Amino acid sequence: MPLDHATTRSLGGANQVTGALELANRTDVWAYCDNEVLGPLTVTSNGTIALGRATQAVTYGLQPPWTARLQVLRDKLARDVPFKPPARIYEVELALKSTGAITIATNGAVHRPVPLQTMGGIYADAGPLATETGGASALPMLERLFTGNRTVSGLLGFSRTPYVELSRDVPVPVHVKSVRMEVVMRD
Repeated sequence: MPLDHATTRSLGGANQVTGALELANRTDVWAYCDNEVLGPLTVTSNGTIALGRATQAVTYGLQPPWTARLQVLRDKLARDVPFKPPARIYEVELALKSTGAITIATNGAVHRPVPLQTMGGIYADAGPLATETGGASALPMLERLFTGNRTVSGLLGFSRTPYVELSRDVPVPVHVKSVRMEVVMRD
């Protein structure tokens, strides 16, 4: 699982972890309990992490940074146009496999979540841990990973060196099989 400084413990039905002194006073700890993702959690000064649910085993740690920056390939400069005109990436299609959450941004803009859940054919906007009904799912997060294509439209911002940046805001698996970008050039 994608956690840095991960530790796995058997809890025997307890709802808290004790003795996590290496993470004392941190507020950015995540945990996997029975294939569910919990976090961010706070670790007290004595190393206790309240999970909010009873579990047999837990793996806890820090969310590792993950960012992928993809730059648009452009034609070589021509004699009649000795500079690169500004361009904008306005649509991106992602082919994903077993992905829990992913965010996207273009040209340094703020990342926004790519909706992976749908409600009646319409994308849900409740975030990466959302379910089709908007509430708790019968399946844990790590058992309802998304596989398929998602198209993100309405991306803004012209740049002479346009790029797409992918990241995640929850420490879950991300597997990007391919990326297709639609680009418009400004004359």
